[in-house]
Amino acid sequence: MPIHPMTSGDWLTLQERFELARSAAIVSTDRYHDLSPEDPERPAAWARAMRQTETARHLLEVWLREESGVADESERILELVRR
Repeated sequence: MPIHPMTSGDWLTLQERFELARSAAIVSTDRYHDLSPEDPERPAAWARAMRQTETARHLLEVWLREESGVADESERILELVRR
């Protein structure tokens, strides 16, 4: 858990990074599928599509993990306030 809680601006940045990475992965995958099986660029296109897909997946995992941490922290604060 980060020392300082993330601000809503940080959330938008992480969400935007995920959305951009996801879009790039979709475009790369579409380009790969558009290539003929004999195209010599096909292996490199596949590698790009996989790399971008993994980047998007990683950003999504970070986003969800951070969101869960903030939600947990909010619950702890509410619990302390209620005492």
